[in-house]
Amino acid sequence: MSPVQPTCRGITALVIAAALSACGGARPLPGVPPPIGGPHGGAARTVVLELPRLDGTTARLSDYRGRVVLVHFFTTWCTPCLEEIPVLDDLAHGEQALPDFVVLGVSLDTTPEALLPPFVDLLRIRFPVLLADRAMLQGQTPFGALAAIPASFLIDPQGRHVETYVGLTPVDHLRRRVRSLAEGGR
Repeated sequence: MSPVQPTCRGITALVIAAALSACGGARPLPGVPPPIGGPHGGAARTVVLELPRLDGTTARLSDYRGRVVLVHFFTTWCTPCLEEIPVLDDLAHGEQALPDFVVLGVSLDTTPEALLPPFVDLLRIRFPVLLADRAMLQGQTPFGALAAIPASFLIDPQGRHVETYVGLTPVDHLRRRVRSLAEGGR
């Protein structure tokens, strides 16, 4: 047999290796972290978000690299939002605040300049409040279409969208995920 011809044993080894790789059975290379997963089992992707704050300055998601960020879409008339905002604010700024964690609120109100200042004061919101652009007011975000509000999107320290929460955010789960991501977990 010539050295170029594969043997049955060689072919079998290739088939097994390919099958293990396809099934996730291949071991990762030493020192190379596995790819981080995004929402719905897909690969996590970096998100670009740049919106005006209520005070007129611009906020960029990229300004928060190195920190875990929750981008939270809300309206002033949404009852679950009224319940959730103080909880999220405490996670970012309260006595038991999570380290390296930021909440960016995005108002989907159509007249935010009139509605937001008293709303922010009433709820004592300490996290940055951003104003949605025209596409977001129509339900289109850099994270995909909004299915409901509130809706929140978790961003890892590298700026990748890793989880989506539609409706109220599961706070205990969020605490664990933020701690894990802040410590370099996946």
